[in-house]
Amino acid sequence: MTSEVIAEFKGLFMTQVKEAESLPEHGHYSDPDDDQDEESATPEIAEVDATPTIALQKIGFNDFVSRLTLCAEVYGDLVFARTKDKRIDRHLRNLQMIKAVQTYGFLMHLRSNGCSDKDFREILKLTESFVLRRHVCRERSNDTEALFARLCANSPKSPVKPTEAAYRELCPTDEKFRSDFADAHFSANLIDRARYCLEKIEMSKHGAHDELQVLGSDDVHVEHIMPQKIKTKKAKDEFGDWVSYLGTNSESAHSRYVDRIGNLTLFAGPLNIGASNNPFGRKKSAYKDSAIKLTQDLVKLSNFKFSNIDARSKSLSEIAVLLWPRP
Repeated sequence: MTSEVIAEFKGLFMTQVKEAESLPEHGHYSDPDDDQDEESATPEIAEVDATPTIALQKIGFNDFVSRLTLCAEVYGDLVFARTKDKRIDRHLRNLQMIKAVQTYGFLMHLRSNGCSDKDFREILKLTESFVLRRHVCRERSNDTEALFARLCANSPKSPVKPTEAAYRELCPTDEKFRSDFADAHFSANLIDRARYCLEKIEMSKHGAHDELQVLGSDDVHVEHIMPQKIKTKKAKDEFGDWVSYLGTNSESAHSRYVDRIGNLTLFAGPLNIGASNNPFGRKKSAYKDSAIKLTQDLVKLSNFKFSNIDARSKSLSEIAVLLWPRP
């Protein structure tokens, strides 16, 4: 990976910087016009690349370094969410939790070329919904990456309308998103995405508040209501006898339900369940003291079995369609 980055940077330097023409290695980097002539001389039809080619005028070394420094600073601000605008930084943290790394090239294009903060915030808001929908619906990542490359050809001065139109074309429908969100598995490597979704749903339950202090606490974690492990003696000693509680086929069905959104909530602090034949009842006694409404709502349930996970997943998916609308 490092060697690829070095080669890419060297190619950029050789073709963009005027002073590079005097370097011995410059001859190894072909002129794009020469390549085009050679390709046109062959009878074979090359595969069309959907990614636009942006012609860049050669610049001096000092200008190149200044531009490179600016881009590095912008990239750092995006990756570490440190733009000094709280609303922008919050959106950037959200994109990190969603795992939207393919957006950074497009966002750099906007941020380093004069996009207004107002437009940038709107782009970030649209991007959150678009990327989350595509991730949840398991759409092709190559198509997503190609789209963000094409968007870099648009003007950063007025990016909202063309970006919104492009997102709309590739954004999953409400029906598909609703169904796939309910069935999605938020496994260990996607736990930040699950937390993001749960935090946004929790915020919606508190009304028109931009932030809730309780959600920013390091003590708050994603809680699996039905535990991640239920078979072992250790799991039974720690979480109760979920195998008996869930009933027939509980061990085989467990893996299909444990990582669904309906089995997840937000919780702060430890849970002391211990051995119990009614492990959900023991959990409810801890949930009732939570300040988090998603968790408080669980206290209203008399049981928490596979059918409850399915119903809760579908209920949360209805909220998701509203929180992450199609452009």
